[in-house]
Amino acid sequence: MDDATASNIFEALRVIEQIDRQIESCREQLAALSPELADSERRVSELEARAQAALQRSETADGRRRKLERSAAAGRETLKRLQQRALEVQNLKQHTAVRAETDAARRNLEAAEDELLEAMQEVEEARGELAALQRRVEEERAADAELQARSGERRAELEEELLIHQDRRENRRMRLDPGAMRLYEAVRGGKTRQVLAALTPDGVCGHCYTFIPVQRQAEIRSQRRLHRCEGCGIILYPVE
Repeated sequence: MDDATASNIFEALRVIEQIDRQIESCREQLAALSPELADSERRVSELEARAQAALQRSETADGRRRKLERSAAAGRETLKRLQQRALEVQNLKQHTAVRAETDAARRNLEAAEDELLEAMQEVEEARGELAALQRRVEEERAADAELQARSGERRAELEEELLIHQDRRENRRMRLDPGAMRLYEAVRGGKTRQVLAALTPDGVCGHCYTFIPVQRQAEIRSQRRLHRCEGCGIILYPVE
């Protein structure tokens, strides 16, 4: 391997490493789209469930209100009838009996009307909560639809970009020395995603800062073949 060829291999490997980083970035961005969409869909579902529960509470409260309205109306009729009877009593005994019934009917009516007021307040609160949740559901649905559209466009862009990078990589790989490419893939498949690092003028690895023996430094700088750092396994290339 002459110096020009060795220099070309180092440069080709650096380009492939850069392309691999771009490929990895595209894949990471594509992977990040799904959780974002899932989170948006989850928010919509949760709000819809809360709105449905609020609707049920509103309907239950309204049913109770209607029942209490009927009870209060019946109580008023009962009180009115007893008051009319009080005008028709013939003796003290009848008057006392009617008076007791009237007082009881009045207390029952007052209690029913108090309950009715509480039920009306409950209905108003339930309807207010329901309206607020329905507005939030619509807002979240609109936001989700917008996110779906943006994500679809972004996914298409990233997939196209990924294909371009993969094609570039394949073209570079086909023109590269097979042995150098095998070494590159072996290093990239290890613990670090970085493949290349400079051998500094001080004789240390530019990645892990391990000192490289002088004889090995000379071999690396001669560029006759590729060498890996004994500390981190990265391919070392010389720099002035």
